[in-house]
Amino acid sequence: MILMALVSAIQLSIIESIAVLQITKYIHFAVKALKAAAAERKEVGYKDWIEQAVAKSDDPDATRERIENFTRTNNIKGTAIMAIGGAALLAYSATNPYTPPGL
Repeated sequence: MILMALVSAIQLSIIESIAVLQITKYIHFAVKALKAAAAERKEVGYKDWIEQAVAKSDDPDATRERIENFTRTNNIKGTAIMAIGGAALLAYSATNPYTPPGL
């Protein structure tokens, strides 16, 4: 019984290790692809991906506007999430003050 539990734990550990290696491989591949794309962009003369997208677009003004709207909207969403999270943390810490153990 104990031996079976030990074998099961070892198998689970091996499976987790394989999963971590696979994830690491995919992250390495993604970073390599992003670096290659950045190098290609710099080689062609574009400052950043936005400039490249606008330059390659059929309608540059509309593309720039869509990117600006997307950036603005997500900036507002991110700020709201951080403000709500900070307020929730502050409210929690105010209603549940830390008391050291033994007091």
